[in-house]
Amino acid sequence: MNYLRVKNWDEIYENNRTRDLKKMQWVPVPNKLDGDGYTTLVDHKNGAAHYGAWILILQVASKCDTRGTLVRGNGLPHDPVSLSRITRVPKKTFEETISRLSDPEIGWLEVVDAEGVTEKPQGIATIPQDGAGKPQGVARNGMEWNGMEEKGTEGKKTRGGRVPEKKKFGELGKVKLTDEEYAKLIEKHGKELAHEAIEILDTYIGTKGAKYQSHFACFKSNSWVWGRVAESKGNLLNPSPPQMTPEQKFEKELNDVIREYDCRPDNEQADYLRSVGDKYGQKVGAAARRWIEQRDA
Repeated sequence: MNYLRVKNWDEIYENNRTRDLKKMQWVPVPNKLDGDGYTTLVDHKNGAAHYGAWILILQVASKCDTRGTLVRGNGLPHDPVSLSRITRVPKKTFEETISRLSDPEIGWLEVVDAEGVTEKPQGIATIPQDGAGKPQGVARNGMEWNGMEEKGTEGKKTRGGRVPEKKKFGELGKVKLTDEEYAKLIEKHGKELAHEAIEILDTYIGTKGAKYQSHFACFKSNSWVWGRVAESKGNLLNPSPPQMTPEQKFEKELNDVIREYDCRPDNEQADYLRSVGDKYGQKVGAAARRWIEQRDA
């Protein structure tokens, strides 16, 4: 059974705050309006409607059990009919949007099979409805295989041959890497920092139930994992951290407050907000309350 997935969901549509949330109530969306994908999408007589449908697709994907995938709670893939029913937007709009977003020219959606393997581009079609047979042509996104394993492919054969077996790492055994991926981490960061990063991701997956298409991709240089390593190791990673400006300090404290608020149980959130002013100052406390009220309105 094939299903739709938002391409590069974890890198583009998640940040340090959303990764701490069990359920997302909002989605970070890039504001770049001069990229090829955006300009191609809106350069169409129905471009505005298609972009609106794309935002709705992101919102639906953020609430699926595995974020970024368009799979319903019953395990069946979302299609134009189910998306229309949820969002109250015409089915035809989603049919057109999915076809265009799956085209390699835009490539914001990709079709993967039951094993999480991205299909190669061979034509465009919508996902079949419940009970329908396999489509003659399946929507593709044109993403080339980059050597990183997708979820569920450990040691299984794919069209390109046999995928290297992934081994379990971390105290909980939640992090899965090939021998080559593990060796790259050690070579680049050293054994101590690499193991620290693995344990951080291992704990996060074990406690939050997070799911990633590739665990190795979580260790990119700008990943949130290394931010957590820096926090735990202090000056080991940043011997001379730059002095923050007052504006940067305010922004950091505001983000810390909002992240802590979202991580607390519902019955503790109000008390926590009332105590923020004592720790961070009234300015940060007032800004946090305004931001949360506007977000949750």
